[in-house]
Amino acid sequence: MSLFQRFDNGNGILSLAEVDRTVIHWYSEFGTNRQAMIRAFNAADTSRFKEFQRLIGLLYYYTELSNLFGQLNTNKDENDLREEFNRIDINHGKYILFNEVRSILYVT
Repeated sequence: MSLFQRFDNGNGILSLAEVDRTVIHWYSEFGTNRQAMIRAFNAADTSRFKEFQRLIGLLYYYTELSNLFGQLNTNKDENDLREEFNRIDINHGKYILFNEVRSILYVT
């Protein structure tokens, strides 16, 4: 059975419910973060077999991104949070752009 077939109910199109159910059952390392799963599903734009690899890649990406943000300020120390924010805010625009987050994900 292919990975896509594990997700699909046989109609060739994945629903969010199918992705959710299969991820929780077969790939629990991704299933703990529902928001990352929803973002990946929505970002994939389509849920047919030929786009399935993109969905899996996005699922991994959004899970990693969520984990990164979860590590920020775990001790509630504003200084640590400010230092990390400044490290990510490459253009010093006082807000973090998507490309700035993406650049640190692929560098570190």
